[in-house]
Amino acid sequence: MRRLVFATLLTVLGTSLGCGATTGQLQNRAAYDFNCPRSQLQITRIDSRTMGVNGCGQQATYVESCDNPQGAFSTGCTWVRNSR
Repeated sequence: MRRLVFATLLTVLGTSLGCGATTGQLQNRAAYDFNCPRSQLQITRIDSRTMGVNGCGQQATYVESCDNPQGAFSTGCTWVRNSR
């Protein structure tokens, strides 16, 4: 019982504190920007806050942007396109 309560508490804390922008968010944004299906996108990590996306003959760099940057516990995070 204690393990279940502890695991539930960790899940709630992780969800409420946030963990930065997700790959799913990046895929959705790039698919829209490129007018390209998510399945055709290739993502490359450039550094801890930067990703490169290729797909449908296009390429762009995206940077993680957070309303409240706190390292691993950042909140309000999304991906912002940093190239044309």
